[in-house]
Amino acid sequence: MTHRPLRPCGVCSQPVPDGDCPRHPKRGGYRPRRPSVVNGTYSSRVWAMLRRAALAASGGRCDYCGGPANTGDHVVPHSKGGTSSPENTLAACARCNTSKGNRTLQQWVHSGLAPEPAVRLLAQRIIDRLPV
Repeated sequence: MTHRPLRPCGVCSQPVPDGDCPRHPKRGGYRPRRPSVVNGTYSSRVWAMLRRAALAASGGRCDYCGGPANTGDHVVPHSKGGTSSPENTLAACARCNTSKGNRTLQQWVHSGLAPEPAVRLLAQRIIDRLPV
């Protein structure tokens, strides 16, 4: 038998396995069997520390467009096998973070939706052999 972590139901906050509340079934959204949960690659404490470090390193500017940053972003998302590590974390504004979604930086740039500074960032990260 595999261990299923207890998570609060989004409606009643009752701790239930993987957040699957029998009284309040989910309609999409949280996916307890996604790679980041199954492999244990996500930790909110670690992510908060990495996000603050990325925001400080960028001077509060979005690494993708240069605007004011207020979030952190995984260059390679957890859903694509990325990790919560300093090399995979950048500061981002909400607009860029939302536009990028769960795409890698390379996929986002190739989609044509990324701003011009993100194209230069991709080139620099390839040269520096960082996750793209």
